[in-house]
Amino acid sequence: MPTKLAYSEAERGGVPVAELRLSSDSGVNPLSSGTVAAFRRHFRDLDHADAPHAVVLSAEGRCFCAGADVKEFRDITQDGFRRYMTDILAMYAEMAALRKPIIALVHADARGGGMALALFSDFVIAADGAQFALPEVHRGLAGGGYLMPLLVGKQRATEMVMLGRSYPAARMLDLGLVSEVCPAAEIADRAD
Repeated sequence: MPTKLAYSEAERGGVPVAELRLSSDSGVNPLSSGTVAAFRRHFRDLDHADAPHAVVLSAEGRCFCAGADVKEFRDITQDGFRRYMTDILAMYAEMAALRKPIIALVHADARGGGMALALFSDFVIAADGAQFALPEVHRGLAGGGYLMPLLVGKQRATEMVMLGRSYPAARMLDLGLVSEVCPAAEIADRAD
């Protein structure tokens, strides 16, 4: 079953917000091509000055988001892979240009495209047990190659992109890549 992206609107801290929540049967919430298309549709629909005034990204399961849905890549063609990468990069560009702040609530691991999903948000509140990683190098790819040097400089970015290590939320805070770290049970309250 592919990852679902649920949309709802709520009020947080007196501010009307749009909430986008990932869920999947596996609990790892991969970014399938359909999920990327759904994110892009919501970001386009929300790109205006009217309410809701912020976007909250969250997930349920054992990962915030595990990145690309590698099951889709089993029989993918070169053109199909190019389309997927074009769409996911367009999604990140739309996040960067959105006229509303995006708050990522990272309750668990954010890997590959899931880490980028968090880092393209304006605020990242991470659970103290969350791990962040760019493991694409283990599959012969280089994820984060554009974004990471802008955020942490060339040498640190090279380490993160080329070695595929996992970093705990506290280290991400030290690097200035997340806004706040708290116990998982407090994430929703901190977002408010």
